[in-house]
Amino acid sequence: MKRRIVPLLALLPLLMGTDLQPAPRGEVLPDRVVDIQHLKLELTVDVEAGRVEGAAIHAVRVLQPGARLAFHQVGLDVARVLVGQEEVAWRLAREQLIVTLPEALERGAEVELRFEYAAEPTTGLHFRRPGPDSPDDYPEVWSQGEGIDNRHWFPTFDHPADRFTYEGLFTVRDPLVAVSGGVLVGSEPVREGWTRWHYRLEQGLVSYLVTLAVAPYERFELDGPVPLEVYAPPGTDEQTALRTVGRTAEMIALFGEATGVDYPWPVYRQTFVQRFLFSGMENTSATTMHRRLLFPDRVTDHRARAEAIVAHELGHQWYGDLLTCRTWREMWLNEGFATWLTGLWGEHRWGPEQAAVRVWDGYRGITGADDRGQRVLVKRFWAADAGRADPYSKGAAVLRMLEVMLGDEAFSDGLARYTREHRDGLVETPDFRRAMEEASGRGLGWFFDQWVYLPGHPKLSVQHRLEDDGRLRVSLEQTQDVSGPVPLFTLPVELEVATTSGSRIERIWMEEAKASVTLPLDGELRWVAVDPRGGLLARVDHPQTADARVARLASEHPYARVGAFRALRELEGPPTEAERAAVAGFLRDEAAPLAWRLEAARVLGAWRDEVSNTLLVETLESSEPRLVDVACEQLGRGLARPWVVAALDRVLARHRSEYVQASALGALGRLLEEDVRGRALTRLRGDSDQMIVQREAAELLGRHGRASDLGALAPLRRLSVHRDLRNAALWASVRIASREPLGKERDDARGPVARDADRLLHDLDLRGRQTGVAVLAQVGDARSVAALQELRRRERVTSLVAAAERAIESIRTRDDRVLDPTDGQLEARLKGLEERLDAAEEELRRLDERR
Repeated sequence: MKRRIVPLLALLPLLMGTDLQPAPRGEVLPDRVVDIQHLKLELTVDVEAGRVEGAAIHAVRVLQPGARLAFHQVGLDVARVLVGQEEVAWRLAREQLIVTLPEALERGAEVELRFEYAAEPTTGLHFRRPGPDSPDDYPEVWSQGEGIDNRHWFPTFDHPADRFTYEGLFTVRDPLVAVSGGVLVGSEPVREGWTRWHYRLEQGLVSYLVTLAVAPYERFELDGPVPLEVYAPPGTDEQTALRTVGRTAEMIALFGEATGVDYPWPVYRQTFVQRFLFSGMENTSATTMHRRLLFPDRVTDHRARAEAIVAHELGHQWYGDLLTCRTWREMWLNEGFATWLTGLWGEHRWGPEQAAVRVWDGYRGITGADDRGQRVLVKRFWAADAGRADPYSKGAAVLRMLEVMLGDEAFSDGLARYTREHRDGLVETPDFRRAMEEASGRGLGWFFDQWVYLPGHPKLSVQHRLEDDGRLRVSLEQTQDVSGPVPLFTLPVELEVATTSGSRIERIWMEEAKASVTLPLDGELRWVAVDPRGGLLARVDHPQTADARVARLASEHPYARVGAFRALRELEGPPTEAERAAVAGFLRDEAAPLAWRLEAARVLGAWRDEVSNTLLVETLESSEPRLVDVACEQLGRGLARPWVVAALDRVLARHRSEYVQASALGALGRLLEEDVRGRALTRLRGDSDQMIVQREAAELLGRHGRASDLGALAPLRRLSVHRDLRNAALWASVRIASREPLGKERDDARGPVARDADRLLHDLDLRGRQTGVAVLAQVGDARSVAALQELRRRERVTSLVAAAERAIESIRTRDDRVLDPTDGQLEARLKGLEERLDAAEEELRRLDERR
């Protein structure tokens, strides 16, 4: 059957059924009146007062003579504006500072714009101060500019479409240290008790990558190709810092080789700060990290997590900083590339098996049951209905598919060509496509159309059988619904065909809905694996025999082995003896790659039988904490036998890793349900150094606790408690209160929780204020409405103002009528509440773990 070719424009109205109006002028790429050549910040930063004051000086080249200049700003107290030596008229309008440029300035003229101002920002520049109602240990301020938050502490064109060189002169109180991007020119006293720190960067950066951090840091240096500096919280010892960042130079060497460009900046700093919004942020030459990435020696299982963040932010020094997306629509060119480099480091550090698992899980996250796989990477007006795909995971998936399809050499050449040709520049997807086409000699427009600009992913049904003449026949069919915006894909489908004589890879090009191929065999067939190297973002349905599943565990391709493990997880009936023996063999083999032992443990957890439980309990004695962690998790999905509970209790009491203890407690919660309350309360009141365990205990009480447990949670809802633990205690309290009978009992349970959430509205931490608003939407009362209205008046973060308005509406329209529990309405409402709570918690978790 021939595939019909229909002109795209003729199909669009049928596919989308929506208004095809392109984005308004300036929405995606705002017009620029000037081209910023250099930014110089001369600021006094008073951490105690939460204030900055001074000047932002922009050296600019005029692009539009006679036009009004509109720089971005929020909440700046502007004193005056000078163009050259001349003071000029200006005004504030919403989030803009509008300046009338002198008419004499012609196109191409170069002039200096000086903005003198002060600010007390609540975002963009984030202040941290110790106190009785604060978890902070020392005074600190740090910036977070992405996406458009640097406008809260200096006026600028706050969009990635303008690159400029940079200079920062920051005056701070002694003994505080100011950290920024670029070379440290020097530091000098300017008056008693105050020192000015001077930084300069001769290469270009964009506004959201300008950075500042100020605190009494400990400073360490690492060996590397450029100065590698680490700024850590006061009291941090060097060994603690090295556990997290000690392999930075090794990462730099690996990424330089992979990208074809050596580390591009004169220095690399990593600064660990209190209560950061994310895990890390890739400011040019000076990454900011959350201090929770620094971990004690006993928590060795945290090392891989921390190194992945270090690698991701370092990868951005090439993709995001050296090459920056021209518009926010092109974020995958930043995040997808950094995620791909993170995977490269994982493969280098932990082996190809771990990398294959990462690719598999990344693909399945995109092609799962929700609508994420229906989204596009780069939106165009003809895909208006499709939300934007995750630029991290789908962006990395696009690179992986190219890598497999083109081959290592062509892909590497194309990546190096792209990086070298566009260094110090702004990029869009066509720039990358052209580099790959030139390196490979292939036209790739079809590839980028279907994977970057159009939504969806293919679903493949694959069947294979032996013909009478001994040859292998493989049939493939795309089964995704193509009546809407999802296309029929062009796919290079690889097959690993393994016989008693060896294995080989065959590639089939699918350019229609169906394809088939007949292949000769050189021996007895052992298995057929679809996409053995992980080059296809697709859901594949390919029935296999038990013998083939076991045999495939011997594939030389790690991704094919992951597929075999996952097929074993999804068995509809009990495993065969051969399958059980193969999985047990991997689990017990201490010489096997850890990734395979972890996969084996997860298979046993899915089987949920006595033999599998016995093997998992045996695994709890392993010296590898990550394996014990997974074994605990899987036991929690199995059978609640007394000997299983006893084994998990031993892990909870004795294991040195708090992550493993938390997994054991969580598993006990799933097995024992309400009977876990006693253990959870004991751990909740335990050692404050065991925050991970306390957080798990709070979450268990949220599921199984009673109103009498709210008193145990109350101390953990205070502002002075670490954000992660406080949030767990808050949401647990919300869940418990919401299970109380409607009326006075529920109101009495909600009231103290609402008062703690009210106080969060004054938290210096933006995440704290966000949590407070979300909690009040569920348990707030009339006093909360007043507190939310006051927040709405003073808050400058527009998304938080909108959330506060929604919370007020939720409180005012909440239906607390007493329902008859026998008519089904109560159960439905409780289920709806649980879903809303899950959604609120997930949104806050997503914000917290964005990187």
